[in-house]
Amino acid sequence: MKYRILSIASIAMLVSTAGLAATAGESDPEAGVKEGAVVIGTAAAGALETELLTSRQAMTRYRQLASQYVSFELMFHTGASGLMPESERRLAQLAQFLAEQPDIDVTLSGHADPRGDDQYNLALTEGRVQTIATLLEVNGVDAARIVRNAFGDRYSLAAEGDFDAYALERRVTIELSVPGLATELASIVH
Repeated sequence: MKYRILSIASIAMLVSTAGLAATAGESDPEAGVKEGAVVIGTAAAGALETELLTSRQAMTRYRQLASQYVSFELMFHTGASGLMPESERRLAQLAQFLAEQPDIDVTLSGHADPRGDDQYNLALTEGRVQTIATLLEVNGVDAARIVRNAFGDRYSLAAEGDFDAYALERRVTIELSVPGLATELASIVH
């Protein structure tokens, strides 16, 4: 029977469910097997490689879906950059998730309604973005993974005097993304 030696990283996720691997108890210099190496048959190796590829494709698809569809907004009171308690709880939950998923980055985009002057609105949105970034960082998200944008009222669509529309303008949009996802997808497909 032919044998193939796989790296531990290649089979670590699958060995526990496949039950196809055995650990060599002694060194076998003729076969090039060192003590403690994982040795499996060629057919089992092929099955594990196929299963690993399928798992990687599924994981990549889930990450792609998350990066394409996960975006939400936190709203603010007029002239305020502090979060409401419920928003703080939601943000702490997001931070916990992101701390466990170090390959997902965050983009924060702050917006304001058009009632202040440009300088005031820009400073206000910078404060809102900083509030959220700080809470993410305090809860375990590396600052290097957070992109900060403050737009003031530059993209406001609210009609003058439309207070309901103003309320929707006072927000920070939070978008999640996976850097290098396109490259990863291409390597799996080919």
